[in-house]
Amino acid sequence: MSVSWNALARRVQRATVRIQPAVDGYAEGGLHPEALEDPEAPGGRALAAQPTAWGSGFFVAPGWVLTCAHVLRREEGGIGMGEGGPGVHEVGLVFDGRSAVGEVRHALHSPEDGVDIAIIRAYDAEPHVFLPLSEDTGDPGDQILFFGHSRETGPLRPISVVGTIGGTVAATRGDSANEQYLLDGMTVPRGVSGGPVYHRARAEVIGIVTHQADDRRGGLASSLMQLRGLFTEGAGDLYH
Repeated sequence: MSVSWNALARRVQRATVRIQPAVDGYAEGGLHPEALEDPEAPGGRALAAQPTAWGSGFFVAPGWVLTCAHVLRREEGGIGMGEGGPGVHEVGLVFDGRSAVGEVRHALHSPEDGVDIAIIRAYDAEPHVFLPLSEDTGDPGDQILFFGHSRETGPLRPISVVGTIGGTVAATRGDSANEQYLLDGMTVPRGVSGGPVYHRARAEVIGIVTHQADDRRGGLASSLMQLRGLFTEGAGDLYH
């Protein structure tokens, strides 16, 4: 018996994670930065009641979350990369009505090579849904969905957006094998960076949402070929 598309979409959403600060060992809590700047401003109270969210991610194996490295960078409101070595940075993970704490185990960020990826080890998170991956990005015109967490249309909440593959974009560095591709036919809200790009016909994740276009029409995603970079950085065990 075939599984309905709505059921598949719900499964992907359950595997999608909100990444935020870990507060006292828990993922709950944390104030919205705008509320900290001016708590008396109109809407300040509502903002203060919502947690800080750095971006999105998704489970790719039991206890392992994939996201964009830039989601974790200090200048983007994140924790920074490479300070003190891998496995020392805590983040909060919220997913499927639950929360957990995770450690950033590895991060690669080289925009000229089309690389923007991080691996997080989630503790006390199992059992949970995780998603099948593919290095094949598909063809222009293929229907896709991406998933994440955003507050652009109201309170912070999980969202999914339908669009199509608009074509590929070469990395700035000519010898890079990492393929990037355009997300067409949709708006990419803030907060969904690091979320999964799901190929509807093949029922598998083919990439990671990277950022929205400058004109806010569409955006860019990176293929999962960049996972191979974990080999060259001495993290081949995480790749497997």
